[in-house]
Amino acid sequence: MKKISILFVFSVFQAAALAAQTGPAFSQLGAMSLAAKSDIGLMLPDASAVPRIKKILIIFDTQTGRSHAVTPVSGGFIYASNGQFVPAVYNGSGYILQTGQYWPIVGGQRGMRGVNPPAEGRWGAILKKTLAYGIFTEDDGEIPASRYLQDIAGPNDGSHKADYFSVWGYTNMEGAFFPDFVTMVSENWEVTPDGNWRIDQWLHWVGLDGVAQKATHAVITEAMKGQILDMQTETLAGGDPRAVENRNGLIEKWYLYSPVKR
Repeated sequence: MKKISILFVFSVFQAAALAAQTGPAFSQLGAMSLAAKSDIGLMLPDASAVPRIKKILIIFDTQTGRSHAVTPVSGGFIYASNGQFVPAVYNGSGYILQTGQYWPIVGGQRGMRGVNPPAEGRWGAILKKTLAYGIFTEDDGEIPASRYLQDIAGPNDGSHKADYFSVWGYTNMEGAFFPDFVTMVSENWEVTPDGNWRIDQWLHWVGLDGVAQKATHAVITEAMKGQILDMQTETLAGGDPRAVENRNGLIEKWYLYSPVKR
């Protein structure tokens, strides 16, 4: 597993949250470096758990760069992870804390109707497969919780292809996982003549309903020790023909993919 995906993803997420302060997407959140975390095991919630959660929002701490799943209540919000109440004023797009900090809402306003994927067909089949058999990673305070599938073809120390399908969300105090949005990452890693990595990366942000939000195409030059030497990125609308072609190919690939049963 390489570090480049998650670092690039999270850097875009921070920029988007601070600049736009709207929308549910966590900009780049590829699953790449998350495989180093322990596999917690399957923790799908019982459907009866859903009504107990009135609403969950994902808010962004602009000072620390961390995201938090919270339940809005009168006079503030409660952390979903530990039940701690934080007094704050809601202004329609985020919360103003007593310290004067503004924490924008960056997710959770959509896609919280239940734990079952609302989509049908191939997209719905991929979601169900990922939630059932994907590798689980906990929310670490900076990156949301996720379940993801990975497919790496070729040696990690040589030219190879790496694809990741990640369902991002949050866990409640009982440890149940609730999905919120999806990213698909596809990377071609090549060793250049001067001994560096050249990474051609596609990243797609997609709602649980299968509707594409946007895509990023990046060409990255990285030293073997991990330093980023050069990065050229382009953000595309979800309906851009190049994004559609790449995304459709990945959907077909993940629909046919047989994950390891856990």
